[in-house]
Amino acid sequence: MVNPLALVCAVLWIQDSAPPPAETPDPGPRLIARFLWAQPVIRTDSREHDAGISSGNLNLQDDADLPDRAPILGLELEWPRWRFSLFVLHLEGDRTLEDPFIFEEQQFDAGTRLHAEFEGGWLEAVYRADVGLTHGDSAGAQLLLGVTWAKYRFAFEGGDKTAREGHPALWPAPAIGGEGRLRLLDSLDLKARVLVTRVTYVNPFHEDGGDDPKIVFDSLRAEIGVHWEVTGGWALGLGIHQISSYLRDSSAEDRHRVWFDATSISFDVGVSF
Repeated sequence: MVNPLALVCAVLWIQDSAPPPAETPDPGPRLIARFLWAQPVIRTDSREHDAGISSGNLNLQDDADLPDRAPILGLELEWPRWRFSLFVLHLEGDRTLEDPFIFEEQQFDAGTRLHAEFEGGWLEAVYRADVGLTHGDSAGAQLLLGVTWAKYRFAFEGGDKTAREGHPALWPAPAIGGEGRLRLLDSLDLKARVLVTRVTYVNPFHEDGGDDPKIVFDSLRAEIGVHWEVTGGWALGLGIHQISSYLRDSSAEDRHRVWFDATSISFDVGVSF
């Protein structure tokens, strides 16, 4: 007859002697190169109240012959709960004007050969906060808290005239969003993320002088795609990426507005180290 007390003691001894379950190590840092084949749409207008000049609403693809498609290049650094992102875009176009073109306080007359440039840049620092929605390796969701900064620069040259605007009053702004993943197959995940910003503030440290400008800035960056963990610490990604933003930079002297939209197909290559 088996002694119950001896059986319990034997089970406890086996459990105590068994090695503890191995902890999943935190992933190391990962560097990701991102290529976005984008279809940007850029619109802007300016009104110089003191000079009584208005540019009207300009679509730079139609009015300045900026390309309809262009690459946006990105670089991201991921550490377990942090992600730092940088994206840049540069566009140039040339057009012989059929109608007068006004920007800032400059008017480019019809017949002028106009050279236009646009530069856009986006910098983010994002922290992933656990909200208790992780289910092992099969699925998970996290809250994103971060800071985002955007930069836009316009330049127009034609004849002996130049008009430029860089919006130096635009500061880094808080952002909030979410990120989720779903395991499809072994080493293949579906991932999605969205990050939004909406701020209004007055900047007393602008560079142009005069009244302090009031800034209104809205931004959305969203993406969804598949992520494949390749052997040797390498990873590949393919997805759809959207960047949208609206900027209003106004004072008693002038007002500038920028609308930016870019829908992209994204290709990613990452490596852990």
